[in-house]
Amino acid sequence: GVVEGYEVDFCFQVSRVVVEVDGWDEHGAKRRTWEQDRERDLALAAVGWLVVRLTWRMVVGNRAAAVARLRSALVRRLPGAGGLTPETGGARNPGVAA
Repeated sequence: GVVEGYEVDFCFQVSRVVVEVDGWDEHGAKRRTWEQDRERDLALAAVGWLVVRLTWRMVVGNRAAAVARLRSALVRRLPGAGGLTPETGGARNPGVAA
C-alpha cells in the first residue's frame, strides 16, 4: 500500500498503523536502504502514524506472538480506545490496505 506517498508493506488506516516486515537479505547489508527506512518512519510518525517493524524471523519463527503484539497495538490505537481521537490524528479512510 501507499501511505503519505511512501510504499509500505501493510497499512491499517483506522488505527493509523503501518507494518513493515524486514528480511536480512533486503536490509541487512544495505545501509542506504536502512537509512531510507528510518527517514520514512520518522516522516510517518510526524503525521500521526505508528510504524511497527517485524523481522521475517519474528513472523515465521513465532507467528502467534507477532500477531498478538500487533493486534494489541492496533486495538490501542482505535478511535475511542483511549488512543486516537480526531484531535490526535484519527483515521481519515476506514479500512485496511495491504
